[in-house]
Amino acid sequence: MVLLILTTVISILSVLVMPKCISWIEMYTTSLFVMFLGSVGDVYLDGKYDLYGFFTKGVSKQKCFIIMHGRRYTRCFAILFFI
Repeated sequence: MVLLILTTVISILSVLVMPKCISWIEMYTTSLFVMFLGSVGDVYLDGKYDLYGFFTKGVSKQKCFIIMHGRRYTRCFAILFFI
């Protein structure tokens, strides 16, 4: 477990310190697109194949609410990540 934590911390620090050849707006838009694509993929897999249906089948109203209103929180997270 210590090795896992140490490897994760070293990897994150090396990515943050590494010089980047793309602008901040490209990093920002790529991160937002990846978060959006992951959310859409998760909802699709849950709705069509019931992969995340722990207690009930289909997409619940709570998940739709979180996805629709979670954008403002991911935007804040992405902005804080690049500061």
